[in-house]
Amino acid sequence: MSGLEETKENDVSKQASKHIKETIVESIPPPIKFRALKRFYANRAATISVVFLVALIVLCYFPNLITDFSQNEQTAFKRLPPNSTNWLGTDLLGRDILTELLYAGQITLRIAIAVGIISTFIGSLAGAIAGYFHKIIDSLLMRVTDLFLVVPQLVILALALKKFGDEYIAMVLIISLISWMFTARLVRAQVLSLKSREFIDAAKMNGRSSIYIVFRHLIPNSWSVIAVSSAFTIAGAILLESTVSFLGFGVQAPLTSWGRMLYDFKGFAIGQYFYLFLSPALATFFTVLAFNFISDGLRDAFDPRSEQS
Repeated sequence: MSGLEETKENDVSKQASKHIKETIVESIPPPIKFRALKRFYANRAATISVVFLVALIVLCYFPNLITDFSQNEQTAFKRLPPNSTNWLGTDLLGRDILTELLYAGQITLRIAIAVGIISTFIGSLAGAIAGYFHKIIDSLLMRVTDLFLVVPQLVILALALKKFGDEYIAMVLIISLISWMFTARLVRAQVLSLKSREFIDAAKMNGRSSIYIVFRHLIPNSWSVIAVSSAFTIAGAILLESTVSFLGFGVQAPLTSWGRMLYDFKGFAIGQYFYLFLSPALATFFTVLAFNFISDGLRDAFDPRSEQS
C-alpha cells in the first residue's frame, strides 16, 4: 500500500508541477506584438526618425559615401561658405565641415549609445530589485535615486571630468552614473504591478529563487518600459556630452565631437561665418529630436490603452 500511495503522490506532484509551468508560460506576455509594431510604424515622426538615425549612423561610419575628403584634411580655401564642393563650407583651417561633422558624429553617437546601454542596465536592475523586494531595499534604493536626482548633473559631470580626465571611457562611465534614475523609477513602477501577477506566484510555488524571478520574469516583462527609457536616455546623453564639451570640459583635441565643434566655433554663432556653428548645432538638435520621437513612438505602441484604437 505504501508503494501505491507514494506513486499516487508522485503523480499528483508531477501534475501540479506541469500545471504551474503551463500557468507560467500562458501568463507571460508575448515578447513582441504585431499590433504594437504596426502602431509604431503608423507614427510618422517615429518612423522618419528611425530612417534618419540609420542613415546618420551609416554616413558617420562611412563618410566616404558622400564626401571625398579625409578627416583633418586641409585645403587652401579657408572659411568658404557652403558650395557644390564643400556642402557645408570649410572651417578656419580649410577643412571640409561636412567631413568633420560626420567624424565628430562617431564620437558623439558612440558615447550616447554606450551611456544608453550602461545606464539602462543599471536603472533596470535597480528598479527591478527595488520593486520586487520592496520595504527596506526599496526605500534604500529610492533614496539613493532621489539623491542623484537632486544633484545638478551638469555640475557633477564637469567636476568629475576635470578630476578624472576627459577620456572616452571616463566620460561614458560618469554620464552613465548620473543618467540611470529615470529608468529605475519606470522599471520599479512596472515591477510593482507585475509582482502580484499569477505567473510570479506560480514561479514562487515552483521553487524559483528571487534572482531567477527578477532576471527571468520581471525584467523581460518590463522590456517595453525599458525600450522607451533607453531612447530617452540616449537623447539626454547627447545633450549632456554636447553641453559639457561646449563648456570646455568634455571631448578634447585631437578627438572631436559635435559638442567640441560647438566649442571651437562658438565665436562664430552670429556673423558672416555663422554656418560654422550652425552645422553641429543642427546635427545635435535633429538627432536628439529623433531619439525623442522614437521614445514617444515606443511609448504609444506599447500603451495598453491604445489596444482599443
